[in-house]
This record gives sequence, C-alpha cells and structure tokens, in this order.
Amino acid sequence: MTVDVPQGILDALTDVEMPRLPPERAAAGSTDAGGLRVPFHRYGCVVVGSGAAGLRAAVELHRRGCDVAIISQSAWGGTSACSGSDKQTLHTANTADRGDDFKAMARAIRAGGAMDEDTAYVEAVGSTRAMASLQYLGLPLPQDRLGGTLRYQTDHDEVGRATSCGPRTSRLMVKVLAEE
Repeated sequence: MTVDVPQGILDALTDVEMPRLPPERAAAGSTDAGGLRVPFHRYGCVVVGSGAAGLRAAVELHRRGCDVAIISQSAWGGTSACSGSDKQTLHTANTADRGDDFKAMARAIRAGGAMDEDTAYVEAVGSTRAMASLQYLGLPLPQDRLGGTLRYQTDHDEVGRATSCGPRTSRLMVKVLAEE
C-alpha cells in the first residue's frame, strides 16, 4: 500500500530559509566585446559553484584573507541547496566505542573504486575536522547529553560513522556556510 504525502508536508520537512545575498559589488571597469560594453570585476580567488563544497572553499579562502567571488548559475541552485533527501549524511572516522580509525574509513571510502588509497585516507583524516567546523558555524547535529555527536549506521556501514540533521542536512550546511 502506498500513500501520497501532500506536497505541503514534504516542503515543510525540507524548507530552510536561506540568508539574503549581499549587494553586488560595483564593476571595476568595463570593456568592449563585439560592440557591447561588458563590466568586469577583480577578485583574488574565484570559486565555481554555490553548493556546500564551493561555499566551504570560499569560507576558507576568505578566512585566509583572499577576496573571493563565487560564480554559480543561481545563488541557491547547487546540489546541496536543492537536496531534500534523508540520505544526506556526514560520515566521519570517529565512533563512540572505538576511537578514530582513519585507515578503516579510507578502506571503506575506496571500496567502491571512486578514489585511490591516499586520497581516501586524506578524506578520512579530514572528516572529523570538517564536521566540527560545520558544527562551529551552527550546523545543528544531534548530540548526546555530554555534547558528543550522535551517530548511526547506514547501508554498507557496519561501524556507525554517519550523522545528520534529518532531511534538511544539505540545505542547512549551505545555510551555515552562506551566513559565514
């Protein structure tokens, strides 16, 4: 038996109010292109894409003193902002009862053949810092009474490395990064 869930309920589960965009910076100048005057801007760094990865890169570049422009088809059109799946989870190496096992996580990451051993290891080692930085920026991950991040097992994960904010996880990641 299948039940159709009303669209209003689905929207309420995934709707996240995104921050206002800053005003567009005045052009540094303009140039002639085929008879048209085209404005141009000057930035120290350009990030292509407004998803969680692009915004995280922009936040880090800005933190390091770089004047950053984010180029995107639309402000909140990246995959992360558009996602409403309950499958959006953060996977980290540390677990409550075994401590950090970066090598085991790297083996799990590369098991599908998507990356080599060294890249998978770097991804695993950076996972706890990446999650902590998102929490610091305001990502409301569930916690136990002592402040530890709650984790659960997902498909093909016998260790329990995943955590999420539910179906809003990806949009909330974009929101906290955009507010930064």
